[in-house]
Amino acid sequence: MKIPVRLSGQKVQRSQLSVTLWILVWGSALLVALAGPLVADFMPFREASTDAGTQSATRIPFSDSAIGPLGTDYLGRDVLNQVLSGGASLVIVPFLAAVAAECVGALVAIAAAWNGWWRGPLRAVLDVLLVVPPLALILVVVSGLGFSPAVLVLLVVVTTLPYTSRYLEAAARNIIDSGFVEAGVAAGDHRYTISYRDVLPCLARPMLTDVGVRFVAAVYLVATVSFLGGMTTDPGSNWAVMIGRNLPGILLNPWATIAPAVLIAAITVPVSLLVDRWTDRYR
Repeated sequence: MKIPVRLSGQKVQRSQLSVTLWILVWGSALLVALAGPLVADFMPFREASTDAGTQSATRIPFSDSAIGPLGTDYLGRDVLNQVLSGGASLVIVPFLAAVAAECVGALVAIAAAWNGWWRGPLRAVLDVLLVVPPLALILVVVSGLGFSPAVLVLLVVVTTLPYTSRYLEAAARNIIDSGFVEAGVAAGDHRYTISYRDVLPCLARPMLTDVGVRFVAAVYLVATVSFLGGMTTDPGSNWAVMIGRNLPGILLNPWATIAPAVLIAAITVPVSLLVDRWTDRYR
């Protein structure tokens, strides 16, 4: 009888260790993304000028030992400095977009779950958005309006709203069909009051589970748009732009491409795994 208990305890310990390691990986990448710009200003290899002609004329592009431990990029700039400076936009914008999409999705889901007259038109609009390729929509709008954070957050919310609302609507329907909600309806409480008081708090756990998935999807959308040229008019750089622009010189200095790619993976992969663990734990 002791052997199964001991094995079960070892399995739980390994699971906790893996969760801790993934949290450390994600926390380290998050620290680099958010605190990196502050550290980059005090680095000995900090860029003295952002002029592309000056950089390429004074430093060798794709050199693995000219300056800094990671060499130089396609303009002869320090890769380590670019890595530290280019992660904030790939974390802050997707996080705001994921939270906004989750909040809007919860409101739409609760409204649709009540089976009012508005459910048909609302679901029709969401079904249209569901069949539109998100990347194509974002590229078309960004090419016309520019790559601003506000526009990108709005687009990510619009493209992820059909998925978020469907997932939360299924959960909201089960809550509305429960006994305590029916008791509130029988007592004469308004739907808005019941939604705010009874339904929305019960959606907290599904929303926390789904917001991690939406964050990963938002990171991938922002990174893909940046990689395909959505930020060509932006004077700065982020990790996805670094991958796209340094890819031709990967044989000369692979760190200029590998370093941002690893950091993007470290921002997204742990979140997906931790969300799966969270879901399995409370299933």
